[in-house]
Amino acid sequence: MPKVKNTTGFLSSQFEQRNSYQCTNIHSGRNDHINPRPATFIKRKSVKTPATRIILGIGANLIPDGYETLQQGCLAAIGLLAQYDIRVLDHSRWFETAPVPISDQPWFVNAVILAETEVPAAVALAALHQIEKQFGRTRNRRNEARVLDIDLVDYGGLVVDRENLILPHPRMHERAFVLLPLYDVLPNWVHPVTHSSIATLIAALPSDQIIRPMDECALGDAD
Repeated sequence: MPKVKNTTGFLSSQFEQRNSYQCTNIHSGRNDHINPRPATFIKRKSVKTPATRIILGIGANLIPDGYETLQQGCLAAIGLLAQYDIRVLDHSRWFETAPVPISDQPWFVNAVILAETEVPAAVALAALHQIEKQFGRTRNRRNEARVLDIDLVDYGGLVVDRENLILPHPRMHERAFVLLPLYDVLPNWVHPVTHSSIATLIAALPSDQIIRPMDECALGDAD
């Protein structure tokens, strides 16, 4: 097909004569000659989804295969968060905690991660479960020993109560291993449902929950 010159704002006369398009008028049956017109493209502005600040609780009391310590396994799991569009912003110290409820299980190491993401809460939770699965986590019974536990504690203050998603985490306000590390990174955090300050929640904790900061108190470079 001959080239169309459109630099002067109109079609060349040669193209008009030899390459006119024909179309049938559906009302009259006539064949009308129409000239092709350059297509007009509307550039749409991309709308970026704003990031949501989220709080993750991480812990373990069984060393996963291939690692020497509980912290190493947890750090490796934290390093995978970016693959699921979850970016680490800050972190607490490591804490050593007795099992809740008290049992003969090994003690846990726990920390809290402050992060941000553009993915929805349900997608973020599914990502956490996938990472747990990669480390050999199984769910057979409640409060069992585990190689990795990553909880979605809070998702931008969102309140949800569904079968597969409850926000904030329904038992976080009763757990020293969540509240004390959380106080490290967000001392002014307020519970989205009860509107209690984190200091108030800590003061109300049962006295039988044992928790202490570990000597290796920094998480290190998690991202």
